[in-house]
Amino acid sequence: MLRDGAETGLSVAWNYLHGFPGETVQDYEPVIAQIPALEHLDPPVDLSARIAIERFSPYFERPELGFTGLRPEEHYRFTYDLPEKELYDLAYVFEAPARGIGEPAVTALNDALAAWKKHHADARLTHTDLGDRIVLVSRRRAFAWRTAELADPFEMACFRLLDQPHTVTALTRKAGREEAAAARDEAGVQRLLDHWVSLGTVFTDGGQYVHIAPAAVNEDLLRLDFMRHTHAPRPEPAAPVHA
Repeated sequence: MLRDGAETGLSVAWNYLHGFPGETVQDYEPVIAQIPALEHLDPPVDLSARIAIERFSPYFERPELGFTGLRPEEHYRFTYDLPEKELYDLAYVFEAPARGIGEPAVTALNDALAAWKKHHADARLTHTDLGDRIVLVSRRRAFAWRTAELADPFEMACFRLLDQPHTVTALTRKAGREEAAAARDEAGVQRLLDHWVSLGTVFTDGGQYVHIAPAAVNEDLLRLDFMRHTHAPRPEPAAPVHA
């Protein structure tokens, strides 16, 4: 979504949530490690926040999903002098015991997100598909390389397919069908994907891989708009009007 938004000139306003039942530190570590590769894309509007439980949501309606002992959020108790049961019937947002990752992992996540927000305006990653080769251009603080070129037919087929998420198995099968003469086995495709992840051109999560290099069409215009809103001078206060 963030990559496609950069291609089409669409600014994406989004937020990062944590605190889901059953999540572990191991779920977040590979994502945190890859956040520097995403700095050219729109960062979240704020740091990560623990999820809130809202009335009518699945977590409210089905306590077996992981949240029990819900209480109306504290502000309801300050606003309404009512018994707890009546507040429960009135409230829309509820407090719940913390689930998922603890504060050390939250701190690591938020440090990575803060760096993303700080360095976004200066980061770049684009690709240009010239038919017989694909040229990538990068300027991101965590990666030393500035230009890379894909000319191998099988690698180009893989990169184009990674416009959508793929597993290693699916990517091997589809790319092999498109470039049978240069086909590689799953181990070879895995090595290629690992290399691309190390270069920050591909993102992986849950066994799926997708490339994160927008086509070099609108990203600079989008970045100018982002910088205009980020660095615009504050307007001078209006002079008082006297009757």
